[in-house]
Amino acid sequence: MVPIMADAMRMEAAEQIGYNYVTVPDSVWKLNYAFLMDKYSLDSTSFKDAMRYYTERPAEFSKIMEQVIEILQKEELKEFKR
Repeated sequence: MVPIMADAMRMEAAEQIGYNYVTVPDSVWKLNYAFLMDKYSLDSTSFKDAMRYYTERPAEFSKIMEQVIEILQKEELKEFKR
C-alpha cells in the first residue's frame, strides 16, 4: 500500500500545481487513478475496499502515511542536492 499511496500523493500534488491550486476536474482524477489501478494491477473495488479498511483503522493508515512521507522527503532531498 505504501508505494500506491506515494504515487497517489505525487500525482495529486502534480495535479494541484498543474491546475494552479483550483479545483481539479473529476475527470482528471478518474483518469489519474485509473492509471494507478493499472500500474498496480488493482481494480477500483479493491482499491476502494482498501481505503475503506484504512479509514476504519486510522492508526494503521497513519503508519502507512508516515512511510509515504519518509519516501517523499527522501526524494525531495535527493532532488534538492542536485
